[in-house]
Amino acid sequence: MTTSPDGNSCFLEPPNEQRCRTLQAVISIHDVTPATLCHVRNIIDRLPDVCRKNLILLVVPGLRWQDDDIRQLNEWQQQGHLLAGHGWTHEARHVQGWRHRLHALLISRMAAEHLSLPRDEIIDLMQRNHSWFGIHDLAPPDYYVPPAWALGPVTIDDLASTPYEYIELTSEIRRISTSSFRMLPLAGFEADQSLRKWSLVVSNLANRLISGAVRPLRIAIHPYDFTYLLSSDLQTLLEMVDETLDYHDLFD
Repeated sequence: MTTSPDGNSCFLEPPNEQRCRTLQAVISIHDVTPATLCHVRNIIDRLPDVCRKNLILLVVPGLRWQDDDIRQLNEWQQQGHLLAGHGWTHEARHVQGWRHRLHALLISRMAAEHLSLPRDEIIDLMQRNHSWFGIHDLAPPDYYVPPAWALGPVTIDDLASTPYEYIELTSEIRRISTSSFRMLPLAGFEADQSLRKWSLVVSNLANRLISGAVRPLRIAIHPYDFTYLLSSDLQTLLEMVDETLDYHDLFD
């Protein structure tokens, strides 16, 4: 591990190894909502050129979208960015059960929307999510990421009844029609507190070390990450990316 000039820890290889490893990545920007569009635009603008290719934008449909907001999504889609479904409101109704309480405390706070819903409502949510894109003249996505990667009490058979072909979870991306999956390491940067910062530093280091040609690294960017405590780590990692992959490529 090295240290950046501003004192943040960086999960990079030693200098003599940085140039000989190719970093393949699947890059996504989470929580695309009417309130975060300006932040998402800024993130896209500062991404290295290679990181804009195959970029996935995770859209939360059930909010107050205006015509100009929809036009922005359409523009991004026309530019080749991939839109994906990401919950409905991205907010749990309530926290229930010890598993959800633990998840909320350590990871999601109130973001794990699926964990507050029964099975039938989760399936309905995913179907409404998918329909929303077509209603607004956007190409419907085939990729879905539950908020905080928390799927809730549904099975793979349940997922087959939804319009989605791919689903991303904490440790893997699944192709529903073939019941196949790819376990891929994940790097995240939503460190708005010191505890989160150091837990992410350790997690990111471990996941960076196990990434490679067989296991591309997933890089998950949230709208405020460049204002949080690991902003320099995020920028450094993005500049190391040599190639980005479309999730379809993972199953070819």
